[in-house]
Amino acid sequence: MNQLRARRLLQYLLLVLPCMAPAMPASATQPLVDRFILGSNEGFIFPSECCWMPVPDSARLLELKVQEGRQCTAMGGPVGVFAHRDGKLWLTGFETCSREIPLAEIYPELEQPALARWLSGTFKTRVGLPCRAFGGRPVLALEQELTVSEGVVTAVTEKFLDRSACGNEADE
Repeated sequence: MNQLRARRLLQYLLLVLPCMAPAMPASATQPLVDRFILGSNEGFIFPSECCWMPVPDSARLLELKVQEGRQCTAMGGPVGVFAHRDGKLWLTGFETCSREIPLAEIYPELEQPALARWLSGTFKTRVGLPCRAFGGRPVLALEQELTVSEGVVTAVTEKFLDRSACGNEADE
């Protein structure tokens, strides 16, 4: 008799639980992305192949990633803050969902800011904020592809983005 009850309960749960899933609230927090600074413009940077910028190994950074995973629903943190200055790519600090982290807190042994000598390859950036599209989504003004060799930017390809996504704001 107990087996029959258990089987019926399981069948009931298998029927009811899928029906409840669409009613449950879901949150789709955007992942944190590495920030990029170009003069007075800000945006983001990522490797051409995907995702987050490589940084040197650090026990402190791993510890923060674990802590951040418990405190923030956005994946990816802490993320780097990079700047393109004087033909070079610099790591200037880190950010989490809730705070900015000075570079010295993660890498006390590095110069401040640190020339990103560990970076070689191609990286994509988007910078500037000419407007917001319908729904408040930012429309970034400039897309770049940076070719980097041991932190030195050897080539930059730029593409200015279409402001038509701005709607009527672009005319103001």
